[in-house]
Amino acid sequence: MGTQKQALLILSIFVISACSKSTASSSHETSKEAQDFRKYATAICLGSSFGEASVKADANRSANVYLGNVDLQAYESLRSQLQSWRPDGFATKNGPQAAIARCMEFSESDAVNQVFRRFDPCKNQDVWLDQKDFKTQCN
Repeated sequence: MGTQKQALLILSIFVISACSKSTASSSHETSKEAQDFRKYATAICLGSSFGEASVKADANRSANVYLGNVDLQAYESLRSQLQSWRPDGFATKNGPQAAIARCMEFSESDAVNQVFRRFDPCKNQDVWLDQKDFKTQCN
């Protein structure tokens, strides 16, 4: 594996790890499902932002790690949101867009939060295969 690939892999792991930090206020904890949904958003964004096949493949594998109890329609909706999401302000001083920063912002965006709220699995106990997980994560 080349040095650039290794650096990108390490940076991707760092980005996904950084996105796992809860940004919720102390009065409302973010559920594991919401955190994993944002991590999924980061991974699919990274996969769509880089042309190298090995990076795309790793990003897709990473996204699959974060599939949870959220309805599959939410993930499809999230991919649609990503295609149309065009934030401003992610150009560097040298001009090109900062793709990793864009992906971190996407995962924390209102667009992602709205999709999650619409499909929040904690609103429907019946979608959970393991009721113990529901009680642990949603109550």
